[in-house]
Amino acid sequence: MTAQTFFMEKQYIAIYDEHKLIGGMIHNFLERNYEYQILFNSSSEELLYKYLGKEVKLLLFHADEATEKTIEIIKRVLRKFEHLKILIYTRNEDVFRQQLNNNKVVIFSTLIDSVDFLKTIEQILPEHPNHKRKEDKKQYNLTGFDKIKQNRKFILIIKYIADGLKPKEMEKIVGLKWNTINSYIEQMQKETGCGNQTELFLQAKERGIL
Repeated sequence: MTAQTFFMEKQYIAIYDEHKLIGGMIHNFLERNYEYQILFNSSSEELLYKYLGKEVKLLLFHADEATEKTIEIIKRVLRKFEHLKILIYTRNEDVFRQQLNNNKVVIFSTLIDSVDFLKTIEQILPEHPNHKRKEDKKQYNLTGFDKIKQNRKFILIIKYIADGLKPKEMEKIVGLKWNTINSYIEQMQKETGCGNQTELFLQAKERGIL
Protein backbone atom coordinates (compact mmCIF):
# COMPACT_ATOMS: atom_id res chain seq x y z
CA MET A 1 0.00 0.00 0.00
CA THR A 2 1.44 3.36 -1.00
CA ALA A 3 1.54 6.35 1.35
CA GLN A 4 -1.00 8.13 -0.85
CA THR A 5 -3.40 5.17 -0.76
CA PHE A 6 -3.11 4.98 3.04
CA PHE A 7 -3.82 8.71 3.33
CA MET A 8 -6.90 8.48 1.14
CA GLU A 9 -8.33 5.58 3.13
CA LYS A 10 -8.34 7.54 6.37
CA GLN A 11 -11.57 9.25 7.44
CA TYR A 12 -10.43 12.72 8.37
CA ILE A 13 -12.44 15.35 10.19
CA ALA A 14 -12.04 19.10 9.64
CA ILE A 15 -13.25 21.92 11.88
CA TYR A 16 -14.51 25.38 10.98
CA ASP A 17 -15.04 28.02 13.66
CA GLU A 18 -14.70 31.69 12.77
CA HIS A 19 -14.21 32.56 16.45
CA LYS A 20 -11.55 29.84 16.95
CA LEU A 21 -12.23 29.17 20.66
CA ILE A 22 -14.74 26.30 20.41
CA GLY A 23 -13.03 24.88 17.34
CA GLY A 24 -9.74 24.70 19.22
CA MET A 25 -11.37 23.06 22.24
CA ILE A 26 -13.15 20.44 20.12
CA HIS A 27 -9.98 19.80 18.11
CA ASN A 28 -7.95 19.15 21.25
CA PHE A 29 -10.64 17.00 22.85
CA LEU A 30 -11.22 14.72 19.84
CA GLU A 31 -7.54 14.16 19.13
CA ARG A 32 -6.40 13.76 22.73
CA ASN A 33 -9.21 11.56 23.98
CA TYR A 34 -10.35 9.65 20.90
CA GLU A 35 -7.50 9.86 18.37
CA TYR A 36 -9.83 11.16 15.67
CA GLN A 37 -7.74 12.42 12.78
CA ILE A 38 -8.37 16.17 12.59
CA LEU A 39 -6.86 17.28 9.30
CA PHE A 40 -7.16 20.99 10.04
CA ASN A 41 -8.97 23.56 12.19
CA SER A 42 -9.85 26.70 10.26
CA SER A 43 -11.40 30.09 10.93
CA SER A 44 -11.20 31.04 7.24
CA GLU A 45 -13.52 30.12 4.37
CA GLU A 46 -10.57 30.34 1.99
CA LEU A 47 -8.70 27.64 3.91
CA LEU A 48 -11.75 25.37 3.67
CA TYR A 49 -11.49 25.46 -0.12
CA LYS A 50 -7.74 24.98 0.02
CA TYR A 51 -7.61 21.93 2.29
CA LEU A 52 -10.96 20.13 2.01
CA GLY A 53 -10.42 17.01 -0.08
CA LYS A 54 -11.94 13.56 -0.50
CA GLU A 55 -10.09 12.32 2.57
CA VAL A 56 -12.15 14.67 4.77
CA LYS A 57 -15.44 12.91 5.46
CA LEU A 58 -16.92 15.28 8.06
CA LEU A 59 -16.77 19.02 8.63
CA LEU A 60 -17.58 20.17 12.16
CA PHE A 61 -19.01 23.66 11.71
CA HIS A 62 -19.48 25.91 14.75
CA ALA A 63 -21.76 28.91 14.34
CA ASP A 64 -23.46 30.83 17.16
CA GLU A 65 -25.98 32.46 14.82
CA ALA A 66 -27.49 31.44 11.48
CA THR A 67 -26.47 34.59 9.63
CA GLU A 68 -26.90 35.00 5.88
CA LYS A 69 -23.12 34.86 5.50
CA THR A 70 -22.86 31.61 7.46
CA ILE A 71 -25.68 29.95 5.51
CA GLU A 72 -24.03 30.91 2.22
CA ILE A 73 -20.66 29.52 3.32
CA ILE A 74 -22.27 26.16 4.11
CA LYS A 75 -24.17 26.10 0.81
CA ARG A 76 -21.00 26.87 -1.15
CA VAL A 77 -19.09 24.13 0.66
CA LEU A 78 -21.87 21.63 -0.07
CA ARG A 79 -21.87 22.54 -3.76
CA LYS A 80 -18.10 22.34 -4.05
CA PHE A 81 -17.56 19.15 -2.01
CA GLU A 82 -20.39 16.73 -2.79
CA HIS A 83 -18.85 13.87 -0.78
CA LEU A 84 -18.73 15.89 2.45
CA LYS A 85 -21.06 15.71 5.45
CA ILE A 86 -21.41 18.67 7.80
CA LEU A 87 -22.23 18.64 11.51
CA ILE A 88 -23.32 22.12 12.57
CA TYR A 89 -23.24 22.82 16.30
CA THR A 90 -25.12 25.97 17.19
CA ARG A 91 -27.61 27.59 19.56
CA ASN A 92 -29.67 28.76 16.56
CA GLU A 93 -30.65 25.33 15.22
CA ASP A 94 -34.21 26.20 14.10
CA VAL A 95 -33.05 28.74 11.51
CA PHE A 96 -30.38 26.40 10.18
CA ARG A 97 -32.97 23.65 9.75
CA GLN A 98 -35.24 26.00 7.83
CA GLN A 99 -32.46 27.21 5.55
CA LEU A 100 -30.56 23.95 5.01
CA ASN A 101 -32.80 21.11 3.95
CA ASN A 102 -30.03 18.71 2.99
CA ASN A 103 -29.43 15.10 4.01
CA LYS A 104 -25.70 15.80 4.21
CA VAL A 105 -26.20 18.31 7.02
CA VAL A 106 -26.79 17.36 10.67
CA ILE A 107 -27.61 20.11 13.15
CA PHE A 108 -26.69 19.76 16.81
CA SER A 109 -28.04 22.25 19.33
CA THR A 110 -25.55 23.37 21.96
CA LEU A 111 -28.48 24.48 24.12
CA ILE A 112 -31.28 21.91 24.15
CA ASP A 113 -30.38 18.94 21.96
CA SER A 114 -30.41 15.75 24.06
CA VAL A 115 -28.36 13.74 21.55
CA ASP A 116 -24.77 13.38 22.64
CA PHE A 117 -22.28 15.16 20.38
CA LEU A 118 -19.93 12.18 20.16
CA LYS A 119 -22.76 9.76 19.41
CA THR A 120 -23.82 12.08 16.61
CA ILE A 121 -20.35 11.86 15.08
CA GLU A 122 -20.54 8.08 15.34
CA GLN A 123 -23.89 8.03 13.53
CA ILE A 124 -22.52 10.19 10.72
CA LEU A 125 -19.30 8.16 10.35
CA PRO A 126 -20.36 4.62 11.37
CA GLU A 127 -17.25 2.99 9.88
CA HIS A 128 -14.75 5.30 11.53
CA PRO A 129 -12.34 3.25 13.73
CA ASN A 130 -11.92 5.75 16.58
CA HIS A 131 -15.33 6.11 18.19
CA LYS A 132 -14.21 4.53 21.45
CA ARG A 133 -12.41 6.63 23.99
CA LYS A 134 -8.72 5.93 24.54
CA GLU A 135 -9.45 5.50 28.23
CA ASP A 136 -12.69 3.55 28.03
CA LYS A 137 -12.43 2.68 31.72
CA LYS A 138 -12.01 6.27 32.86
CA GLN A 139 -14.19 6.91 35.89
CA TYR A 140 -15.78 10.31 36.32
CA ASN A 141 -16.62 11.64 39.77
CA LEU A 142 -20.42 11.58 39.72
CA THR A 143 -20.57 13.54 42.98
CA GLY A 144 -18.98 16.42 41.10
CA PHE A 145 -21.73 16.34 38.48
CA ASP A 146 -24.36 16.25 41.25
CA LYS A 147 -22.88 19.48 42.61
CA ILE A 148 -23.08 21.08 39.17
CA LYS A 149 -26.71 20.00 38.79
CA GLN A 150 -27.60 21.83 42.01
CA ASN A 151 -25.74 25.04 41.19
CA ARG A 152 -27.42 27.41 38.70
CA LYS A 153 -24.23 29.45 38.23
CA PHE A 154 -22.24 26.34 37.30
CA ILE A 155 -24.85 25.32 34.73
CA LEU A 156 -24.90 28.82 33.20
CA ILE A 157 -21.11 28.90 32.95
CA ILE A 158 -21.01 25.56 31.12
CA LYS A 159 -23.74 26.70 28.72
CA TYR A 160 -21.83 29.86 27.89
CA ILE A 161 -18.62 27.88 27.44
CA ALA A 162 -20.50 25.93 24.75
CA ASP A 163 -21.51 29.23 23.13
CA GLY A 164 -17.86 30.24 22.84
CA LEU A 165 -17.92 32.94 25.51
CA LYS A 166 -14.81 33.72 27.52
CA PRO A 167 -15.00 34.38 31.29
CA LYS A 168 -14.75 38.15 30.81
CA GLU A 169 -17.68 38.01 28.38
CA MET A 170 -19.74 36.07 30.91
CA GLU A 171 -19.34 38.58 33.77
CA LYS A 172 -22.52 40.64 33.22
CA ILE A 173 -24.64 37.63 32.25
CA VAL A 174 -23.61 35.36 35.12
CA GLY A 175 -23.13 38.12 37.69
CA LEU A 176 -19.63 37.07 38.72
CA LYS A 177 -16.12 38.45 38.16
CA TRP A 178 -14.14 36.74 35.40
CA ASN A 179 -11.50 35.40 37.80
CA THR A 180 -14.27 33.84 39.93
CA ILE A 181 -15.71 32.23 36.80
CA ASN A 182 -12.26 30.85 35.97
CA SER A 183 -12.01 29.43 39.47
CA TYR A 184 -15.43 27.80 39.14
CA ILE A 185 -14.44 26.20 35.83
CA GLU A 186 -11.26 24.82 37.38
CA GLN A 187 -13.23 23.59 40.38
CA MET A 188 -15.80 21.81 38.18
CA GLN A 189 -13.09 20.12 36.13
CA LYS A 190 -11.24 18.98 39.24
CA GLU A 191 -14.34 17.68 41.03
CA THR A 192 -15.69 15.79 37.98
CA GLY A 193 -12.39 14.45 36.66
CA CYS A 194 -12.80 16.18 33.29
CA GLY A 195 -9.55 17.13 31.60
CA ASN A 196 -10.76 20.28 29.86
CA GLN A 197 -13.76 22.54 29.29
CA THR A 198 -14.99 20.63 26.23
CA GLU A 199 -15.02 17.37 28.13
CA LEU A 200 -16.84 19.09 31.00
CA PHE A 201 -19.54 20.37 28.64
CA LEU A 202 -19.97 17.05 26.81
CA GLN A 203 -20.11 14.98 30.00
CA ALA A 204 -22.57 17.38 31.64
CA LYS A 205 -24.76 17.18 28.54
CA GLU A 206 -24.58 13.40 28.44
CA ARG A 207 -25.81 13.30 32.05
CA GLY A 208 -28.79 15.52 31.27
CA ILE A 209 -27.54 18.47 33.28
CA LEU A 210 -27.81 20.90 30.35
